Amino acid sequence: LRIVAATAGVTAAAVALVYGDAVGCSGVVVAARTVLTAAHCVAPERPSAVRFAEAGGARDVAVRAVRLHRDFDPSLLRADLAALELAEAAGV
Repeated sequence: LRIVAATAGVTAAAVALVYGDAVGCSGVVVAARTVLTAAHCVAPERPSAVRFAEAGGARDVAVRAVRLHRDFDPSLLRADLAALELAEAAGV
């Protein structure tokens, strides 16, 4: 994966992945409702939400769907990419 340019007016945001009461792994917002993360962070346990740190607190946004890279191999960590579809726009 190579990111070569940003869209004008879009601010990148890093998020934490939420698993019940725990937080682990991270991801980056790549579109209004899409977060890119490592596939090993969502297989086999999938996050219920992503957490945005904001001034004065944090905001969780539910994960609607998880899509693993079709060539993901957990034993080799090959194609270790996943896309998380958010239930609502990230608003960043």
